[in-house]
Amino acid sequence: MGHWPRAVPPQPEWAERVSKEPAVLDRYYVVTDATGRARNGEIERHFELHEGAGPDEGGPVALVDVATLLTCLDEVIFEAEPIGATSEASPGTWHADDARLIRRTPWDARSAASFALSCVEHVIGDDRNIEIPGGQALGAVLDDAKRFLEESGGEREGRLAKLSRLATARRLHRSGEHIGDLARGRLGEDLADEITITSDPAWTLLASSVDAVFAVVEALRHVALPNYVSDHEDAGGARDTSDGESFIPSFWPSPWGNFATGAEHESTYVPTSLLAREAALRARETVTDRNGEAAGTAEAAWQVTLLESVLENR
Repeated sequence: MGHWPRAVPPQPEWAERVSKEPAVLDRYYVVTDATGRARNGEIERHFELHEGAGPDEGGPVALVDVATLLTCLDEVIFEAEPIGATSEASPGTWHADDARLIRRTPWDARSAASFALSCVEHVIGDDRNIEIPGGQALGAVLDDAKRFLEESGGEREGRLAKLSRLATARRLHRSGEHIGDLARGRLGEDLADEITITSDPAWTLLASSVDAVFAVVEALRHVALPNYVSDHEDAGGARDTSDGESFIPSFWPSPWGNFATGAEHESTYVPTSLLAREAALRARETVTDRNGEAAGTAEAAWQVTLLESVLENR
């Protein structure tokens, strides 16, 4: 997709202020990728993704609160119950002797994309009117993405519905690339002026918008071709762990011919959840750069409330 390199950011100072103070929480969460792999610092565990499951390898298990989820969003989020001794390893993160999954939250590709769009819309303000290459306004692209996402939740089935969703994803992908072009232009200006890009609210807003739009693109692909997307996810994970061994791609039929998954030299697939995590991060940076640390902390608290409503299906 032409994204800039991504990295999981260190736990920010606001997370300590936003995280709940008590040592015992009402809700702990386990976050995994689509295959059930949970990674948190030095602790990596695999879970079967169903209620009642514990880690295949046993404990210890890393659990997080909802504020810390903002920094580690992934494809699957379970509410979990700690078992045995539990201690706070860092603000918002607990280590338990063991744990079991008790409820899968409704977090999925569509809810992640919706969350990303909401984070951008909350901070965009007058910048909705920024014109991107191709002539559209930034706010109009975000409005289109939101409408397309809402329409994808309908009950339409069959080949024509799939064609419509894939065509929509393709159009929206082009709009996202246009916003990315604008962001890269801003990046070049900041580098020439020796400005740190994450302290430039114009760049962080554009970066957040790109991630939100591409999150919707991936969500639409999930709806239209779920088998293709799932195989893309699995192929990326298998290729990452193949350690140089040969990897055989898979082929999926479509109205345009076969799609190959696993044939790329480097996977271009970015899960919707990770795009949502990046969009939320850049939105917080935008507010911090504009209005200071206190405003950034308030924005993080707003995002936590929004994420809680998604996880509780409110």
